[in-house]
Amino acid sequence: MKIILLLFILISLNLFSQPKSINYSNWLFGKGAGITFNTNDGNAKEILDNIPELETEEGISTYSDDDGFLKLSCSGLVLSHFYDKTDYSKYKIFDLGDYIQTGSSTNSNIIVPSLENKDQFYIFFANDNVKNYKFVYRIFDVSLDNGKGDWIQDFEELYDFTIAEKITAIYDYDYNFYWIVVGETLPYNGFHILLYKLDENGLQKVPKKFDLVIDRDLFGSIKFSPDGKYLAYCSSRGYRLLIYKFNFEDGTLSEFIDYKEDKYSFYSVDFSPNSTKVYVSARNENINRTELFQFDLRTTSNDDFIFSRKMLLEFETEKEFRSVVTFKNKTYVTTNKTNYDLNDYNNLTNNLTIIDNPNEDFENLKFNALNFSNSRYPIHGLNTIPTILNEPTIQYDISKPDIACFGDSFELSIKSIYNIDYIAEVVRVFPTEQIIGIFNSLDSTISFKDSNDYNSNFANLIAYEARLKYSNNIFDTVKVSVNFRLCCDNTVKNGNFQSNSTFDNINGYCKPIDYFTDFDFRESSNSSCPKLFTDFGQIASTSNAGLHHSNFQRTPHKLSHLLVGDPLPNVPQRAWYQVNPTRKGTRYKFTAFVCNVEKTPRYIGEPRQLNIWLGIRNRNQDLVLKRIDDIKYEDDWIELSDEFIADDNSSELAIWV
Repeated sequence: MKIILLLFILISLNLFSQPKSINYSNWLFGKGAGITFNTNDGNAKEILDNIPELETEEGISTYSDDDGFLKLSCSGLVLSHFYDKTDYSKYKIFDLGDYIQTGSSTNSNIIVPSLENKDQFYIFFANDNVKNYKFVYRIFDVSLDNGKGDWIQDFEELYDFTIAEKITAIYDYDYNFYWIVVGETLPYNGFHILLYKLDENGLQKVPKKFDLVIDRDLFGSIKFSPDGKYLAYCSSRGYRLLIYKFNFEDGTLSEFIDYKEDKYSFYSVDFSPNSTKVYVSARNENINRTELFQFDLRTTSNDDFIFSRKMLLEFETEKEFRSVVTFKNKTYVTTNKTNYDLNDYNNLTNNLTIIDNPNEDFENLKFNALNFSNSRYPIHGLNTIPTILNEPTIQYDISKPDIACFGDSFELSIKSIYNIDYIAEVVRVFPTEQIIGIFNSLDSTISFKDSNDYNSNFANLIAYEARLKYSNNIFDTVKVSVNFRLCCDNTVKNGNFQSNSTFDNINGYCKPIDYFTDFDFRESSNSSCPKLFTDFGQIASTSNAGLHHSNFQRTPHKLSHLLVGDPLPNVPQRAWYQVNPTRKGTRYKFTAFVCNVEKTPRYIGEPRQLNIWLGIRNRNQDLVLKRIDDIKYEDDWIELSDEFIADDNSSELAIWV
């Protein structure tokens, strides 16, 4: 029996202008550093930008096309358009002019695709890199100038007052619009969070305003949680970390967490992929070092949130700020080429610290790091990335067995409705890791075979990963699992009742099958079965099933053997039965060996016949199988054997006399 289920992978079909995760899968930052997430295993790998104009100390943004090729990059000072995806050396630099003052800003800018035109992109700029610290934007069209691109409008100011060095965005496919979010910083006008709506009709230039409970602000980042329910706000000069509850539909905020500590200049914040943890970097002004913290967002009060704080890293020799960004299920923290101490985490000396499992609690975190070559390194900032909610998914049809019993071979198939060829590396990842093979898709489908060789009780599934690379350079991972069990013995063996077993679904192990009979046992391991008869109509069973099975030679002697009977006339009775696991729709063979050891009749008149047959019972069946009538003493051992197809997952096998 096979079951069909639907698996969903983050790829979008026929959505030309909405943002996708893959659009933000290439990062360029710092001193010529860069990484790509378009890799077969999903782990970030170094890419070299070799574009001096893009070097920046802090915030930078990039945008890649739907095939994962870098398209736009904005350092806050210049915009680069990579107009030939086959050759990254072909790009055009667009100077932002004297309107832009510096590229050093926590979040200098953010790039989001227009919802009206697939060739156009909004680029928003905030604070330190903008003249008079205003909030401005421009629109770039990649189709102009024969595909080399150009601006379709000059800078436009959106707000009259000073904006802090923080900008973020969030988009929801269910609503099909963005919120572009910045922070206002000057005290004479009050401190506010400003939310601008961007939809298919363009940018709404009058923002929603939300009062901030701070008395000072300048730099520090702002970020939405992956589930869109929270907005975190770092106020470096206000020495505050603020977290608000957020309602996407109407863009409203409500106060949730307010953590103020005068020694901490909070700089960068992001969430774990499951939105239960908050990661924050802050400079400890008392000792001039940067520290990285984890907080637990599952807390129910402000005090509990603060109490949950765990310090993860101390940058002992550093005074600079460090950016924190979560992407593709991992969290990344900038460090530069100066050595630093990772406390107990192997004293690594690297340039980009990676938390491999940021959903975990503090004590279970695993740290990694990425080196950069040829004097390339991050400085303060990483890429500014919008939060994307309810991203459309590609559907996969998975065909697999419902259960794989020990010793079974089985086949799995994965069919993609994303009608593009792909190559898949299939790996068994649990209980033991093993490469199954590399497969080329045929009609968007791959199939592979495996077997359940796990004769143990420590797990109840086999898990696989199919790591797909599509011909258009999209990478994805499909995860599939197959439930398995020991399933115990599939047939009943004569008499070995101690080893025959069924699966215990509650305790998860095989348990002995009970031996049943409708008649009394006679305990006597030294006498032969005929001596057990004492009364008319009595039937006897083996007195020691294990001994019987071990010594079964189809020859009567003084050890216990099978069943012998002298039943009441014309009264069918079960001499023996077991309830055994069966698989519905599976063919079984049921065999028993019997003999008549009653040489001399014990009553006057014609000797009665010994008739024996096999029977099967379950919820859907009551079958009489092989039957032999009038078995005589002279016949010695006789084999009763027949086949049946089970119509239930548990069946009673019986010998009738």
